[in-house]
Amino acid sequence: MALLRREGVDVNILCTLTNPLARHPQKIWKRLEQLDVRYVQFTPCLDALETPGESQYALSPKRFAGFYNTLFPLWLAAYQKGQYRSVKLFDDVIHRLAFGSCNMCGLDGQCRAQLVVEADGSAYPCDFYCLDEYRLGNLCEKTIPELLAAPQAETFLQRPRESPALCARCEFRRFCGGFCPRMRREVCYLGADSFCGYREFLMQNLPALQQLAQLERRYQRK
Repeated sequence: MALLRREGVDVNILCTLTNPLARHPQKIWKRLEQLDVRYVQFTPCLDALETPGESQYALSPKRFAGFYNTLFPLWLAAYQKGQYRSVKLFDDVIHRLAFGSCNMCGLDGQCRAQLVVEADGSAYPCDFYCLDEYRLGNLCEKTIPELLAAPQAETFLQRPRESPALCARCEFRRFCGGFCPRMRREVCYLGADSFCGYREFLMQNLPALQQLAQLERRYQRK
């Protein structure tokens, strides 16, 4: 990291948020401050598609809520002192509140065909679903428009998806649409005993997030 900074390279951190790691938001924030990292994205550690519920590292909805509900006040306090650090989820939620659009794929519960290319040129519509059934073709053989128009892309977009029971009566349903379908197990328990970590985060922090969204709109008008 020191070498990159010496050469003038901005350093971003992509952190896999495991269930054990999510117990320590204060330590993580302190370390980010020590490293003076300006941009960080926390990606939930996901259970395997084939064997859900077996990983001790997969993030749980309650840990998701606990982590972000503790991290957000730390982030906000630093921001109010002029020490802004980009935490992608916070930035994306504020942007969605401000403008209604999504910077993060799946933040409104909808999938959109992206383009993930493996080392051999194989292309897929989502980095969470690099599976044979969704292989779009090969970038060495097809153009990007041809890959995105492949029938496998439509198969991916129309695949069946589980919907948490809590969504039907959630006040944020129109805002989040159930969150990213691939992350639903980690963000919201499925079944009758649903608990949504994202809902808990919004319920606790929405007033502050809305104030920040107002500031974002004012800034964009200048």
